[in-house]
Amino acid sequence: MTCDHGSGEYECKCIPDKLLAIPEGCYVNAIPFLQEDGKIDVQQTGTYGVSLVKNGVTGFLVGGCDDEVGRSQLTNQAFKDHIRILRTVLNSNGCDKTLILAAVCAGTASEAINLCTGALNSGASHALLLPPPQSHSNNGDGLISFFREVSEKSPISIVLCDAVESVGGSADVEGLSTLLRHRNNAGICLPSGNLDKLERLRAQVCRNRVRIFVGTSSTYLSSLQLGGNGIISPMVNISPKAHMKIWLSSKNDDKDVAQRIQGTLEQAETEAKGLGAKGLGMAAVMKTIVRSEDDTPFGNRLKDLLSLEKSLDNVRRL
Repeated sequence: MTCDHGSGEYECKCIPDKLLAIPEGCYVNAIPFLQEDGKIDVQQTGTYGVSLVKNGVTGFLVGGCDDEVGRSQLTNQAFKDHIRILRTVLNSNGCDKTLILAAVCAGTASEAINLCTGALNSGASHALLLPPPQSHSNNGDGLISFFREVSEKSPISIVLCDAVESVGGSADVEGLSTLLRHRNNAGICLPSGNLDKLERLRAQVCRNRVRIFVGTSSTYLSSLQLGGNGIISPMVNISPKAHMKIWLSSKNDDKDVAQRIQGTLEQAETEAKGLGAKGLGMAAVMKTIVRSEDDTPFGNRLKDLLSLEKSLDNVRRL
């Protein structure tokens, strides 16, 4: 891989290591289906995962901080079990090239590094590194330091997650762009879909190596138009074909189709977040819809999205 920036202050020193690169596309928060005893239902979890891949999903995100379901991190064993089960089922169904990102949320760098090691040994290809819970209380310097230490010592390639912005903190673009030039950092996710930050980062890091994802459907199309590389979102669970249709339409310059689907996605996501504000988090809303679509109470915007999804043919990326 070569850097298309040439020389200059923000020159990326690209490395010819394909294992570090992360494919562009749509990544989805993996849903573990549980048995009555609390253990993961291997067949149901695997079947659902394979169906998403067939509808265009590029990879899965497992674990991480999820206040929406009332816990800061899956237990270490459950975290590794989910990765291992999903990896095994995907491989056995010819989906061995489908990536698994392990979402790592830890209070200290050493704890995060241990989780990264466990994720790698369980079958993850990359780790999505979330800010530590206390990062919202500092000015961003502590977050940059945390990211740097984990990036330097993690045995698995890292995708940074700038989630601190959503809780009132801030990580500046200069610090993030410097981190993204580290050989072990493959990309970054902007959960709030900050397009200004995306555009500034895109101008400062190598397009050939560093991927920039948004974490919300509301700015998905706009992010692609600004040089973004895809999305990591729970909304992909209920609309994988719609997200991939936007991806393909944007690449083929079919603006009308992309904008029409984008509008439906935005309204549905807003409605889903509203349900979350009433006691269910986004992850729980997605799980509820996936498990029992027919008798799940939700509004017209989500119904519109589900109808659109059913009308689309399989749109796997060519």
